[in-house]
Amino acid sequence: MHAQKINSYECVIEEISNSYDVRNLETYYIGRTFNVDRSTGIMSGALKNDYVNKPFIIDPGSKDNGFKVINYLKIGEGLGSGSNVYSLILEEYQSKPIKSFTYMDNAMVFRGNCKNK
Repeated sequence: MHAQKINSYECVIEEISNSYDVRNLETYYIGRTFNVDRSTGIMSGALKNDYVNKPFIIDPGSKDNGFKVINYLKIGEGLGSGSNVYSLILEEYQSKPIKSFTYMDNAMVFRGNCKNK
């Protein structure tokens, strides 16, 4: 019997940090969920990473490494005049069924846990 390949994760946001007051953001985000498609790296739900450019999986994850996805918007590609960087690290190597994640949207950091969907 072969192990089943996990195609996606469902994640719950448990913590937010930033260089400014995040109380209003915590009210909105804490406890909300998002999904991660392991084949494309696309995140959907409360957090997203699929904008003008498609996300890029730089590490598919393994028993030794985390699943890592990055994306970006250059100046002029988004709605504003600035650039953006997005990165997700899902700790695939953890032996437990619940995996920790860290997601960065520029300087805003989201943390929580994911499970197989």
